[in-house]
Formats: sequence, structure tokens, C-alpha cells
Amino acid sequence: MAMRQTLIATLLLLWIAAVGSDRARAQSSADYTVTFTSTWSAATHPDDFPSSPHFSGLIGGTHNEQVAFWATGGTASLGIKQMAELGAKAALQSEVQTAIQAGNAEFVLSGGGIGRSPGSRRLNFSVSEAFPLVTLVSMLAPSPDWFVGVRDLPLFQGGQWTDTLTVMLYVYDAGTDSGTSYTSPNRVTSPQEPIARIETSPFLVAGQVRPVGTFFFRLGSVTRESSGYYATDGPSIVDSTGSPVLLRGVGLGGWLVPEGYMLHISAPDGGSPRSIRAQIVDLIGESGADEFFEVYRANYVEEKDIAAIKEWGFDHVRLPFHYALFYDPDTHQFREDGFELLDRFLEWCRMYDLGVILDMHAAPGGQNEHNFSDSDGVARLWTEPGTYWPQTVAIWKEIARHYADERLIIGYDLLNEPVTPDGVAGSDLRLLYEQLVAAVREVDPHHILFIEGNFVATHFPDLIPPFDDNMVYTFHKYWNGTGLNSIQYLLDIRSQTNTPLWLGETGENSNVWFSAVVKLMKEHGIGWNWWTHKKIERVTSPLSVPFAPGYAAVVDYWRGAGPRPTPLQARLGLLAMAEGLDMDNATLRRGVLNALFDPEFSTRRTPFREHVIPGRIHAVDYDLGNQGVTYFDTDFMVTEGLPGGGNTGGKYRNDGVDIEESTDPEGFGYNVGWTERLEWLSYTVRVDSAANYDIDVRVASATGGGALRLFLDGERIGEDIQVEATGGGQNWQSRRLESVALPQGTHELRLVILSPGANINTMRFTRSPGRTDTQSRELPEALAVTALYPNPFAEAVTAEFTLPASGHVRVRMFDMLGRRVFETQEDTYSEGAHRLMLRPGLAAGAYLLRVELRAGGDKAIIGLPVVAGSR
Repeated sequence: MAMRQTLIATLLLLWIAAVGSDRARAQSSADYTVTFTSTWSAATHPDDFPSSPHFSGLIGGTHNEQVAFWATGGTASLGIKQMAELGAKAALQSEVQTAIQAGNAEFVLSGGGIGRSPGSRRLNFSVSEAFPLVTLVSMLAPSPDWFVGVRDLPLFQGGQWTDTLTVMLYVYDAGTDSGTSYTSPNRVTSPQEPIARIETSPFLVAGQVRPVGTFFFRLGSVTRESSGYYATDGPSIVDSTGSPVLLRGVGLGGWLVPEGYMLHISAPDGGSPRSIRAQIVDLIGESGADEFFEVYRANYVEEKDIAAIKEWGFDHVRLPFHYALFYDPDTHQFREDGFELLDRFLEWCRMYDLGVILDMHAAPGGQNEHNFSDSDGVARLWTEPGTYWPQTVAIWKEIARHYADERLIIGYDLLNEPVTPDGVAGSDLRLLYEQLVAAVREVDPHHILFIEGNFVATHFPDLIPPFDDNMVYTFHKYWNGTGLNSIQYLLDIRSQTNTPLWLGETGENSNVWFSAVVKLMKEHGIGWNWWTHKKIERVTSPLSVPFAPGYAAVVDYWRGAGPRPTPLQARLGLLAMAEGLDMDNATLRRGVLNALFDPEFSTRRTPFREHVIPGRIHAVDYDLGNQGVTYFDTDFMVTEGLPGGGNTGGKYRNDGVDIEESTDPEGFGYNVGWTERLEWLSYTVRVDSAANYDIDVRVASATGGGALRLFLDGERIGEDIQVEATGGGQNWQSRRLESVALPQGTHELRLVILSPGANINTMRFTRSPGRTDTQSRELPEALAVTALYPNPFAEAVTAEFTLPASGHVRVRMFDMLGRRVFETQEDTYSEGAHRLMLRPGLAAGAYLLRVELRAGGDKAIIGLPVVAGSR
């Protein structure tokens, strides 16, 4: 109990701490040219003008505010004395060197003088943010102890380098020689007098003190010096080399903070981590739930996921975490296993050069009332601050202490989507942020702090002005417009505060919307992070995992649509889901990635599949590209504040085209539906040979009245296809166009909806009767494994299969624990029947042989039990 009380006291001290820190960020340096121009002449200064007017060599240095080499009213140093009396540089140069050794200066500046006045001289030099002040002097000669120059001149101010600067040069008396004219004999002044500007003859002319020349400073190049960390630089984020960067990342939502919608879990609160676990415990107990989540975490994100994310084109990942990963609120102890997991994850990211942003997605007590913060329905972080603020502060300080020197980490996203409830002042959000920042900066001066606005990262008035000089305002964007007006208020904040913006979460819409948002961010210099990399049976993420065997029965029970499974059924179904999260089981949604990364997404058609005629073309396999480029749909994205996208059916692809699962026994597993007048789809096709083709289109209609038309390269082909009622939207029939002439080569095939009312599945092209070419034989109806022998086998087993068109085949074998024990490379085969002999070299036992066939746009995975016998 005493230990717990001590820990609580410590947490409370952290809570009330407010310690500032200096910013550690990438510094810059600049190259300058100073032009020393002398206007001193008998015409400008006629009184007793000398016969050999000149200036000694320039001498000085770049330094910070901790040192000053001369000042009016001060006493001249030996270096200033010898420069002003003799034009000698050595002593002042030594004084600058001493300041450099003390860490208060950076460079000695030394250049030539002006041999005869009037005249000019240039000096090139460098100056850095850490030492932004310039001191530079020259003796006016002949003279007793007179000189010109600048002192403590700042060239970097307000976060900006000075472009040009002209300084008028007036003459100063060093106070070390008592001469009163240019050629007075030497008379030591004792004691020394203060340095003072000369405002009498010979520089007072006609009642006015006249300058004798100018220093003109001009900025050259600016070089960003690396601190090794990502940082902010005015309104920009710079990378670890100090170069401006536009971040393009993806979130790993669902891994460490499960969310119901990603897993199709129905729960009273929508599926928070706590309710998901409670429902699993209800079915299989605490130990079963522990087993499930261990397998779940092991498969949701693996090293190969990180490798794929890098290959797709992302440069960083945002890692949402639950506070309980690192901290036990009952014992007030930090969890080392949480840090071990994060360390392992960081090593994966290091291997593939991906930056990391750590995101507290679920804070103690819940930073909002929603399920994704693991709230119990009340945002207790705000209603019970005395309990939960100290915990939140302590957790972030401990994380920052662990990773203060980790340069792979870009920064810390301190609170995901905070929402202060009614009765809590918005200023409380700022107060908590200030305490978090103070705690982090005690141990970590390096990393960027990402500060999300109130009301799910959209509202920032209480967070202005900024409260750290290495912070970024972070906003989220969902289901709203893609025009400039949707972010103008954010751009105004950036302009007002000189603080960068980052779009920390966005997505969950159609590819059209994705492309438009990415373009908008690029145009306005805002980095982004997409939500999220993997979900079960969803179209909006790069990876979609299918429902695992047995898991649907569990989900149906939770939805009230099926009986309660037995503990064994539930365990097997849940573990199958967890195992199935392995990305090898996932479908890659190429359209999502094209929308994010293809610069020609809005203007170019890219084939989704290879379509060869003769052969079959599935309606859902239209080309990759944007609305109006590869398809036209009347409803292609959501901008009205409600979740959704353009695909009403939510299956197979993430464009505006509406797609649903199909039960057509002669077609593909998905069909285009919800068709509207003048919608269309385009396909890149290759016609093997010029001929007449019969085209059979699989259609279904509950109401009838639909009509379709085909075009090839903009020219209509065949008659219109009329679709009468077929008895239901999944009652499929074929409609035929006979003897349509198609030229050889690659073409654009376009399917146009003349009138709505038809669901569309597959278009099959076969050569019309009467042909004589040798390539005209009918293709097999479907992908199939026709034989597997011998079974059981000793050393070799042969699989026979048929392909309806040229395609690809790969074979994998698994033991009874689901472990892959044998695999072939994916090979290409021509249309027709083939044999493949396998020599897996396995121990005796039962196995599952899985043949994966792809041809003509179709894909089949056929699993067959086999037995290996003793050799």
C-alpha cells in the first residue's frame, strides 16, 4: 500500500509540473556576401582630408548573445585597440577564437581592406541559427584609433533569414589614443575612455554627421543542418536531414486498439476494445480470450506488413495504441512487455526505413465518449481529471523517456480525437496538453508533438497560440468536401501561427474522394496519414481479409442472427479469424493504392486485369482509374458527414461503381448493381484475331426495363441489349449479341447503361459458328482440378487441372496445424489441360493441398486432402 501511495504522489507531482524546455530541431545555416563600400572622400568630408585614405582588412566573427566584442560606452579590448590603432587583426582574431572554444562563437570573419577610398571590397561568409550575430570592423586610416563596423548584428530573426540589409557606417573612436585629427601623433589615453561615435569634425559636415560608407549584406544559399530528428521549421515539417518533407503514411488501426466495425463485431457500444474482449470472454473464458488476442496480435501486423507498406509507397506509419499497453492502472506499474512489443515493431520499421508516429488512441478514462477510445460511454478523462490526467501525463513521460533518442520516431500524437463533453471548458484541453508537453520536454527535447484539435480533431480556437516551438496542428478529415473551402480555416491557422499542419487521419470513402483529398493536401503542402492498412471484408483499405471459416457463426450470434456457438465452435472460429489476419490471406485493393499514389489516376486508364477475347470479362473488372476516366457513376463519394463511399454494395472494389456478391452459377462471384441511366464501365481488351464474335451477357432484373449498349474505341458494336424481368436481382439469364465483328489488337471496350433495371455479371466472347481458324476451339467452362493421384503418395503426387485461358498456378501444402510446409513458385500455363508433378518431401501424415488457379480474370482456390505415406 505504501508503494502505491508513493506512486500516486509521484503521478500527482507530474500532473502539476509545468517545466519548459528548449527546442531541439534541425538548424539551418546561410551563406552571405557582405559588400564593404567606402564613400569617404574629400568631397564628402573636406575637413583636413588625408592624402592616403584607406581602410584596413576586415576582421570579426559570428557569435551568439553570450559574447560581445565591442559596444558603445564600453571599453575597447586589446583586439579592438590594435585594430583601431594599427589595423592589426591578430588580437581580435584570438578573442573570437577564445569565444569559439567557449561555445559562444562559430566562425572568424577575415577579409581584405580598401586600399584607397572611395572603393569597395567583398567578403563571403557563413552564419548559422545557433550563432546568428555578426561583428565586423575595420580601421579608418590614417587615424589615431578610429574605426567603422557593426556589432551583434542579427541575420536570423523571427524564424527567417534576412534577404538583404544595408548598414550605414559611421566612425567610432576606440578611446585608446587621444589624437584629434587624421594624422595626430600617437598619444595613449590613460585611463581608456569609452568607445563612442565621433560626431564632431572631420565627420560633422555642414551641421550633419555623415557616414563614410556602407555594409551591404545579401543572402545566398540556405543549408538545413541535420539534428537527426524530424522537426518543424516555420510552417513546414522537415525530415532528419533538415529537408522539407510532405509525409505520406498509413495507420495501423485495429492492431493494438481493436474496433468493432473493422472486425464486423456487433456490440452494445459499437465495438470498443473492452466490449469486444467481454464478448469473447463470455464465449471462451479469460484464458481463451488471452489465447485469441495473442494470436490476433501476432498476425494482424507482422514484418511482412511493414515491408508491404514501404513497397506500396508510404513513408511512415501512425501506430495507435491503448494506454494499457504500457501502464497498469490498478498497480500503477509500467508494462515492460508493452515496450518490448514496441521495440520489436520499431526494428521492423527500421529495416524498411519507415518513420513512426506514436498515437495514444485510447487514453486513461477515455478522451471522448466513443468506443474507439475504449470509453465506457463517458469521457472520464475530462469529467474526472484528478484521476486520469496524472496517469496520462505519467504514461507519456515514460514513453518519451524510453524513446527520446530514437530518431526513427517522427513524433508523438498526444491524444487521438479528443472531445470535451458538455460542461467542460474547451480550455481544459489546452491545459492538459500544456501539462503533457511539459512532462515530455523534461526528458525529450527532440520529437515533434502532434496536437489534435477538439471535437475529433477539427476545432482549434482553444489551442492558439502554439505552446511548443516543435509542434504540429493535427486535423482529421472524413465524409466532407474536397475543395479548398473544406480546409481554408486550417490554412488560416497555419498562416496565423507559423505552425505546420498534418492530416493525421482520413479515408473510409471512395477512391475518387481519396484521390481528390491527396491532391488537395499536396497543393497546400500538408502531409497525410491514411486510415487504415487492413480490415476484414472491407474495400476502403489496401488489404482486405476474408471471413475465416467458423467466424461468421460467431458474428451472427453477436448480431442476434444465429444460435450461440459452443465454446469449441467459438474458439475455433475466433482463432481462425485471428490466424486469417495474416496478410498472405488478404486481397490487395490496388485501386486504393492507385488513388493515393498514381499521379495519373485522374487522367489514365490502367488495366485491372488482362482481358483477352475470346474469353470472359467480368463486369466488375473495369479498368483502374478515376470517375469519368474508367467509369461513370451517379453517386461516387460521400461528402455529407455520414460514413460511406461510392460503392453502395460495399464489395470487391472501392470506386463509385456499385458492386454486390453474386449467386450466378455461370458467372463471377460479384456483379454490378444499382445501375442508373448513362452510367458506364470501360475495359482494356486484347482481341487475339479479327473475327465475328458472339457476346453472351449475364444479367438479372427484378423489374425489367434495363438496356445496355457496347462500344469499341468509341464505335457502337452490336444491337442494344434489352433486359426483361428475370424474377429477381439474383435470377440470372444470358442475353446474346450474335456475330459482332471485332478487329485484332488492344482496344477500349465500354459498357453503357441506357436505362436502369439490370444487374450485370459476365460478358463472354466466343467466335461465331462457321469459323475455320485453328485457334477457335471452345475454352473449358471453368477452372478445375480434374485429378489428384496417387493418394496416399510416397515421393510424388500429380495434380491435373484445366484453365479456360492462359493463366497462373501455384500449389501450397499445409499440415494439420495450419503451418505451410511446401510451396511452388507461381508459374504460367497456357489454356487447356495440364499435369503438375509435386515432390514435397514430407513426413508421413495427413496434409491439405491447396491449388491456386488464376486465368481470364477468374481465381479459384481448391483445397484437397492428401496423405503422405512412408518411403
